[in-house]
Formats: sequence, C-alpha cells, structure tokens
Amino acid sequence: MTASNYSPHLGTPLYDQTVVTLGTVIAKAQELAQAGIAVRTVTLIITDGGDYGSTRCKPGDVKAIVQDMLAQENHIVAAMGISDGSTDFTAVFRAMGIPDRWILTPGNSATEIRRAFAVFSQSAVRASQGAQVAQLGGFSN
Repeated sequence: MTASNYSPHLGTPLYDQTVVTLGTVIAKAQELAQAGIAVRTVTLIITDGGDYGSTRCKPGDVKAIVQDMLAQENHIVAAMGISDGSTDFTAVFRAMGIPDRWILTPGNSATEIRRAFAVFSQSAVRASQGAQVAQLGGFSN
C-alpha cells in the first residue's frame, strides 16, 4: 500500500463492518450445512485502529454475534490489531466478544505483521485438519 492507493484518513467503521463480515460467514456456513457439507469457519478481523465511524453497531452487537458463533463450536473468530501507537486492541476485541486466546496484537513492522499472519495461518490449518474447534487453545507463537 502506498499513499496513492490507500488513504487511512477515512475512518474505521470496525463494528459495522465486523457485523457485515460475520453475517456473511454465518450465511455461507448455513448454506453449506444445508447442503450436507460439514462446516468449520475461521474468521480473522484485522484493523489498524479502533472503531471510528460505525453508525449502526456497537461492541455489544458484535459480542452477541461472536458468542452465538462460538456456542455452535464450529466457528473461530479471531482478531488482529496492527499497532497504531495508541489503541488498546485487547480491550477493543474483548468488548467485541473475542476471547483473549484469539487476539493478536503485532507491532506495525512488516516482520511483526508477517509473523502474526503466520501464527494465524498455522491455527487455521490446525482447525481445518479436524481438531475440535472448541478444543483449540488459541494462538501459539
């Protein structure tokens, strides 16, 4: 990303967009399940800032959806907050209902971000290879 193709000054409607994303995941999982296909989902919410701009949803709205998904024991909802120097991403994601063990908070260097994606990827692979989602312990560095 460069200044010519990305403007970080337009806000982050984190809660609104998370609800849209999770709704899409739920709908697709239901569609596949109704077709007789076993479904496990792993969703990673990534942000470089807290919520700035949500107009429809609050953290509690996201939390209710996340809790419903986790109760089904076939979904993982994880989050990565890439350091902006001021946001307490752990607090933001906790308010959204994401368990601490599924929260990543890398710095903003390319190396730290790549390492965080590798940790997430390894966790997603473990989940897709048949481990019980409810038994997965979260991220392991």
